[in-house]
Amino acid sequence: MAEDFIKFRDQLKLSENDIQHKVLQGINDTLESLGKNVNEYHLVSFKYTSSEFERYTREIMNEKNIPVPEEDLHAVNKLNFQQKMHLISF
Repeated sequence: MAEDFIKFRDQLKLSENDIQHKVLQGINDTLESLGKNVNEYHLVSFKYTSSEFERYTREIMNEKNIPVPEEDLHAVNKLNFQQKMHLISF
């Protein structure tokens, strides 16, 4: 992962600190999806925390990646007139 950031360091204008943060963020994202976090493994001498914005963004991206069955997408076509009108009022 770090190698990818190093390869494009100049194009992305990344410092060593930026690269370290991005690698830790990637590792932490994976660990958090498993119910863990990077601090449990004592990989760095400081406590790593991701920002609230990063956590919300990750949560939203995870939700957006949930596949929606085709039949669910077409379910609105099965609603009667009153149900459709109620749906529009929201």
